[in-house]
Amino acid sequence: MGLLTYHGDGKSLFKIYIVNVLLSVITLGVYYPWAKAKLLAYHYSETELENSRFAFLGTGKEIFKGFVKALLIFAVWYGGLFYFTLQLQTGEDVAFFTIMTLVWELLILLIFPLAIVGSLKYRLSRTTWRGIHMRYTGNVQSMYKVFLKGFLLTVITFGIYSPWFLINIRKEVMKNIKLGDLNFSFTGSGSTLFGIGFVGYLLTLITLGIYMFQWAANMHNFNIDSINLNKGNEQAKLKGMATGLGIFKLQIVNVFIVIFTLGLGAPYAIIRTIKYYMDTADLVGEITFDEITQAEIDDTNATGDSILDAFEFEII
Repeated sequence: MGLLTYHGDGKSLFKIYIVNVLLSVITLGVYYPWAKAKLLAYHYSETELENSRFAFLGTGKEIFKGFVKALLIFAVWYGGLFYFTLQLQTGEDVAFFTIMTLVWELLILLIFPLAIVGSLKYRLSRTTWRGIHMRYTGNVQSMYKVFLKGFLLTVITFGIYSPWFLINIRKEVMKNIKLGDLNFSFTGSGSTLFGIGFVGYLLTLITLGIYMFQWAANMHNFNIDSINLNKGNEQAKLKGMATGLGIFKLQIVNVFIVIFTLGLGAPYAIIRTIKYYMDTADLVGEITFDEITQAEIDDTNATGDSILDAFEFEII
């Protein structure tokens, strides 16, 4: 048994999915924020740590407000691109159009750090365990420093720097996540991630795809092994125990479940995946969870969460 235990089941999740899909279709997508809130509330309530379950206190109304704000941001962005396209069609300078398009793309890129911080602040502020709130203490300025430096170096190195870029983002995020007075940190290195990716890609080619499952296990274990917890003088770290064979069995069965049920079995596949990855993460060290105490509670909105949703980008 891992550090976290997931109690969800496919039947319960299937019911939620059916209702969410039907209401989203009937309302032409307006119901989506409430659907998301229900899914988050379900997954959190089925996740157990030290015999106590988490809770997600966010509401569909909160997510809807963030959803509307995100839509307005994208409306302005796409509206601007459409305007410049019309100018091009009426004979305006092509170079001007190209420059403005690049500026517009840069603007949307600059939204990401803002969205990441906003999403983390909202999601964690609505997450509780034993009545103790989680929170994100980072700020947009720090995220911009990490993001812009990493993006620039990634472009200059033609993508080679991307593992270090990802690691620096994870370090910035993890060091600012709190559960009461319990702190987190991420100690993985870009060189290790680069090595896992390089070897994984090479061996996957050589083995005609067979090694990809072990590659996935190595990536999972690296991410889990790099997470540390500390509370006062107590320290512990997570230990990933995924295996290539385990992920192979998981994914093969999931594919058959989805195919032979014409997609209706997707909730069951999701449940199996969550349970596997939670069961393969354990705690090494000593943390007295019973002594975690409440800390300052933040309040924020769901705009950042909705922006990341538009890009299908998940932080936590």
